[in-house]
Parts: sequence; structure tokens; C-alpha cells
Amino acid sequence: MAKAKKPEPAKVPDMDFEMLDPGVKKALQEKARTLAEKEVQEEMEDAFLLSEKEKAKHEEREKHGLLGKQEEMVTHTINLPPNADKFRINNRIYNQGQTYELPRGTYEMIVDIESKGWQQEAIRKGDQENAFGLRDKRKAGGR
Repeated sequence: MAKAKKPEPAKVPDMDFEMLDPGVKKALQEKARTLAEKEVQEEMEDAFLLSEKEKAKHEEREKHGLLGKQEEMVTHTINLPPNADKFRINNRIYNQGQTYELPRGTYEMIVDIESKGWQQEAIRKGDQENAFGLRDKRKAGGR
């Protein structure tokens, strides 16, 4: 289970650490590294636990026929324009070319992000009409 957030530590005071004994400094550096490693490990464990809990909840809902359309799982490969290689939703990174199993709601959000990225790419290249899926009526035989 996720732990309550710890309060932010006080700002490091502006002092001359050169006056500390080298042995004390080394011991404090090792202690700081150990504490930082422990905190990062706890953060990773909390994130993994949350991810596994969400998967288990989804499986339980599916087993009991409680999934709504937005929770239905969809497989999707990320397709971004050349000027982008990844994006983030809810602190999860999605990389260009990778295939993901996603809830339908997240899938629809990602398709929208991809579409807007390709629109911007077309605008950047000077193709404003095609950026929004519009055809040039003169070329298509329109009125």
C-alpha cells in the first residue's frame, strides 16, 4: 500500500562544508546514498504494487462481467510524428513504436494525442489543409 508522503526536508543551509572532517564527510555521504537508495526502492515498490493492484482489479471486474466499455482492453502501437519519441500520461511513459495493452479510455486519449501530433507536424511542414483532414476541393473536383 502507498505510504503517506513524507514532508519535504528543510533546505540545505548555505554553509562551508569544507570545515567538516574528511572522514565525517565520507561517512555522511555514504549514509545519504543509502537513504536515497532506500527511498527510491520504496517508490519503485509502491509504483509496482499500485500497478499490480490495478491489473488485479481489472481482472476481477472482467471475471464478474463488470467492465464498462472504457475499461475494455485494447492493443495499440504508438505512432508519433518524427519530432516526438515519447509522451507521458498519469506518470507513465509511452514510447514511439512500442505496443501496449491499454484500457479503451486511455487508448482513445493516446489516439487523440497522436492525431494532434501529426496535425502539428503537417502544419510545421506548411500543409495546413491536410493537417485537419481537409481535401483541396479544386483537386477533388468540388464546386
